[in-house]
Amino acid sequence: MGYRSVNGPQKASRPGGIIATNVRSAEIKELDRTLAALGHRRVTKGAALNVRMHEQVRRTLAEAGHSLGWGAVAATSEDPVAAAATDVKKMLKRGVRSLKRSVATELAEKEVETSELQAVVDTVLKLAEDPDMEFPAEITYSHTAKSHDSGYVTKTETLTLAEPGEAAQAAKKLEKSLPRWEKYRAQMVIELEERDESLGLVTKDLAQLIESWKKVLREVLVTMS
Repeated sequence: MGYRSVNGPQKASRPGGIIATNVRSAEIKELDRTLAALGHRRVTKGAALNVRMHEQVRRTLAEAGHSLGWGAVAATSEDPVAAAATDVKKMLKRGVRSLKRSVATELAEKEVETSELQAVVDTVLKLAEDPDMEFPAEITYSHTAKSHDSGYVTKTETLTLAEPGEAAQAAKKLEKSLPRWEKYRAQMVIELEERDESLGLVTKDLAQLIESWKKVLREVLVTMS
């Protein structure tokens, strides 16, 4: 990811941290989410930073520092760690809110997934049975799938049907898959609800989380001074 400075003047230090005075960039929004996700892993795992996590946090904080002007703060502030830590606190809060919005969106999609999949089956059956339907035809649909790496995910697939016989076979296959997909959907809803609840732990334990990252934050600021 390339660095891009936020437009507008910046102050070297101020009570409450360093802020961008213009519209927050897309990079900062993404960094908010990345930092919140790392914080979520930290508070849910409850273990000290391992080498991989340390590097992920360091890299994210370094990118944030470039975008937020921590170099000037590192050079001039009496307590650059405290100033930057306040920005990290704000980033974590914004990131958690953004991640929770994403979870809410996914939960809303899961609410209607079953009925939408049944509608797909009905559409494909109509393609197979209605002589007035035109081919080739494409049908795109989404369903819940099991992932070996990350629990359950939403998978989007596209059917390309050349003639009624293919549509009939596809409808039969889709209908057979519905019970399995419904089972996965129900499990994913549980995972999403648990994730939504555990994301709240990040802001609840904010002071402790930032304290555990201060060593990394110092390392980042040293490279910017």
